Amino acid sequence: MEESQKQIQTQKKADKPMAVLIKDQAIVAKFANVIQGGTASEKASKANAFLGSVLSLTQSNTSFKDVQPMSVLASAMVAAQCDLPIIPTLGMAAVIPYKVKDGEGKAQFQIMVNGLVQLFFRSGQAKAL
Repeated sequence: MEESQKQIQTQKKADKPMAVLIKDQAIVAKFANVIQGGTASEKASKANAFLGSVLSLTQSNTSFKDVQPMSVLASAMVAAQCDLPIIPTLGMAAVIPYKVKDGEGKAQFQIMVNGLVQLFFRSGQAKAL
């Protein structure tokens, strides 16, 4: 019974627009949990800022109008785990909308060149350029 309740809750969230989803405290808490460093209040603040950039991205690009909001959030979660911003002008990471033949589109995380460089330097494997 518990599994079906989780599916119903997930379906209800999937039906909500992005502007409503990013204010959901459960979603903010999940993003805050994966954000690295800082106190709990700093993580919550970073999570809200990150989710704000997700909203900005989806509202500024018309390609996201037919994309499932939860797939956008799942892709953004990967970027948050890597501590890479999804702001397009920074070139670190992107959330790319894809069309699906039957049904709504889906979003996918894509690391970009500057993001690879950033992760390389964080790894400690870089000696000097």
